[in-house]
Amino acid sequence: MILGNLSIRLRLTIWYAVVLMVILSIISLGTYFFIRSRMESMERGKLDSSFATVETVVKSSGGDISDIYHLGQESMFQLARDGRVVYQTLTWQDRLWSGTEKDERFDKSGSWHSPDGSLYWLKKGMEPVFGFEIIFAQDVTSTMEYIKSLAVILMAGIPFALILAVLGGNFLAGRALSPVKAITRKASEINAESLSERLPVQNPGDEIGRLASVFNDTFARLDSSFRQLRRFTSDASHELRTPLTSIRSVGEVALQARKPLAACWRRRNGSLSLWTAC
Repeated sequence: MILGNLSIRLRLTIWYAVVLMVILSIISLGTYFFIRSRMESMERGKLDSSFATVETVVKSSGGDISDIYHLGQESMFQLARDGRVVYQTLTWQDRLWSGTEKDERFDKSGSWHSPDGSLYWLKKGMEPVFGFEIIFAQDVTSTMEYIKSLAVILMAGIPFALILAVLGGNFLAGRALSPVKAITRKASEINAESLSERLPVQNPGDEIGRLASVFNDTFARLDSSFRQLRRFTSDASHELRTPLTSIRSVGEVALQARKPLAACWRRRNGSLSLWTAC
């Protein structure tokens, strides 16, 4: 009901903008969740791979902690046994924890937010042969920041796309309705004296062109009807002109006669007739 009071051009613009916004929203959401899923899957794969590497080294070393040193200090993991930490990398000590007691923070969740705002994903598991508990951490702060930035960009692009949709929809609606304006302007100029004129047909194959052709056919039939009416009127006038002229002449003669009009009538063959000699 609200749109019904608006012009066709404005309604087309609104519908175009709404449909385009729905499509863009679906595409934006799909893009966001797809990229987020892929990046999280990649980070999860790195975490699983790094954890498996530590677990393999622990098993192959026969529980010798010295072989763990070959993994380097850039990775973040620790080994605990019987509730006490037996090994942790320097990077773990710097970013997560540097004590020797087992940290219970990592027993409750698979992720941890540091006080400086960094986010770490954790993978915990037991090495059953030698009884080591392995906790591997991976910094995913940059990945999560990228995902958040992507969400902000996609959300910020929607209002911009809305503005472009309104402007583009208004332009396209104006182009689509330009034949209607030409038809309306021409139709307002046609009257009974100019029925021979026709509406412009820019594209006979589309709906507007077919509508204009139907109106042109209607104007052609009206023009033919008016021509026939004019011919009938002209013929009737011509046929009535002679008797009317005679009646007028007789009337004028009667008015100019010296005898009364009644004296000019005589009986002929049993009926009264006008005696033109009066």
